[in-house]
Amino acid sequence: MALAVLKQELDTWDAALQAYDSEDPDGALSIFEKISDTSKVAMNIGLIHMYQGNFGHAIAKFSDAIKLDRFLAVGYFQRGVCHYKLKAMEKALQDFGDAEVMMRGNQVVYYQELGLQFELHTDRILLDRGLTLIQLGRYDDGMKLVWESGSLKEENSEIYAMVCVFSGTYSCIHGLALSKADRTIISPSRK
Repeated sequence: MALAVLKQELDTWDAALQAYDSEDPDGALSIFEKISDTSKVAMNIGLIHMYQGNFGHAIAKFSDAIKLDRFLAVGYFQRGVCHYKLKAMEKALQDFGDAEVMMRGNQVVYYQELGLQFELHTDRILLDRGLTLIQLGRYDDGMKLVWESGSLKEENSEIYAMVCVFSGTYSCIHGLALSKADRTIISPSRK
C-alpha cells in the first residue's frame, strides 16, 4: 500500500514538472497542491509563486517549507529574496542571516539529494546581506560583506561597478530577481 502511495506521489510530481516545463505554472501549482506537504513541495510552490511575482504567496510557502525543515537554508534565502523584492529590508536581512547560519559552516549546500537543482553558496548569501544593508543605509557594514563575499573581484566587475556608481542608493540587488538559473530549482534531474 505504501509503495502505491509513493508511486502516485511521484507520478503527480512528474506531472507537475511537465506542466512547469511546458510553461504552465498555474497548472504546476494546482498539481503540486495535491501532493502531501513536504518541505520540497512547499519550496517548489513558493518558487512558482516567486517566478510569477506573487511574493506574498511565495513567502508563505517558503515559511511552510522552513516549518517542515528548519535547517533548509535555501528556504530562508528565497524568502529573503521575496522580502527584498517587497522592500521589507529588515525581514530580508534577517532571512539572509538565518540562511547563513543554516549553512552550518559549509561554503556550499547542494540540494540535488532533495530533488532540487539548486546550490546555495555562502558568498551569495553574504553578497545579498551586504546589498540589503546598503539599502538600509548601513553602507560601511554592507560594503564589508560585499567585499567578504568576493563579489568585488575583477571577474564580477558588473557588481563592483553597480555598487560604486550607486553607493548608498543601490536599488537593484544584482541576481536576487528570479533568474533563469533560479527557475530551474523546480526541475529535478531526469535521466
